[in-house]
Amino acid sequence: MMVHLCPSGSEGASYAMFTTVNNCALGMASALSTVLLGIWDVSKETMVSGDLSGMTKLTILTTCLQTAGLFFVRLLPKTKDDLAVLHADQYSGSKIGGTVFLSVTVLSVMYAIIVNLLNILSPGWAGES
Repeated sequence: MMVHLCPSGSEGASYAMFTTVNNCALGMASALSTVLLGIWDVSKETMVSGDLSGMTKLTILTTCLQTAGLFFVRLLPKTKDDLAVLHADQYSGSKIGGTVFLSVTVLSVMYAIIVNLLNILSPGWAGES
């Protein structure tokens, strides 16, 4: 499907965009997981005392978040013809959509960098131990 989304002559740029989005998602996952540590008590002291309720709740939440993407699979085009119809839509290739995409990507990278720097410079800033 990705091959048919790429404009002719822009395959390299399209591959770079897909790779950037994937890498951005990995960075965001790491940053958000750090922030999620503060929701429930998963400190070392709590674990040593035998209270695993926070870890269990956090595991269930992160598992649900990881599998939530499966609900969006139905939105993907089923055939090449469906993809062609979407590509011919008047909003396909809009400047607003491109601006939103790039803004979300850049802000996600900046957020991940800031959270990772805070993890290095100020350990425990999000409430974890």
